[in-house]
Amino acid sequence: NPLTLDSAGAIILDADNGNIFFKDDTTTFGSVTNSSGNLIIKSGTTVAATFSGANVTLAGTVGCGAITSSGIIKTDDATDATSTTDGSLQTDGGLSVAKDGIFGNDLKLLSDSSVLSLGAGSDFSITHDGTTGATIAGNPLTLDSAGAIILDADNGNIFFKDDTTTFGSVTNSSGNL
Repeated sequence: NPLTLDSAGAIILDADNGNIFFKDDTTTFGSVTNSSGNLIIKSGTTVAATFSGANVTLAGTVGCGAITSSGIIKTDDATDATSTTDGSLQTDGGLSVAKDGIFGNDLKLLSDSSVLSLGAGSDFSITHDGTTGATIAGNPLTLDSAGAIILDADNGNIFFKDDTTTFGSVTNSSGNL
């Protein structure tokens, strides 16, 4: 008491049944097991990690600092996101992506007054007004279509402005311009 293992060479733990237990008096707080050549690490009696060759499967959550990978980080979970706290991939902070982002479905900006900006200087934007409308800003702003360009105002009034000065309008009066 205490027992110290000190060797200039290897220390070999060899159990014929493949189980090596770590105990404090009579309480087992962990173990390592050989299961068909795979290393199983348990915390208490719960499997925490399973090693199969160079691959590892971890049970539960992993709390750590930064994760740096030279390969793909992938999740095979197919949970749809309906808020900022669910879905297959979540972050409590910002998301920085140096290459293209490809989305297979909707892109939603959930906060009122959110802004979708494009360009290195964010020189084109669509800004939510905090209620039900939006402002599209760019210089110049060009509408180019191989088909029709449709301007649809429920109240029938479309205004043309230069900053705050109205210089023209189109008004629907009982189906007439």
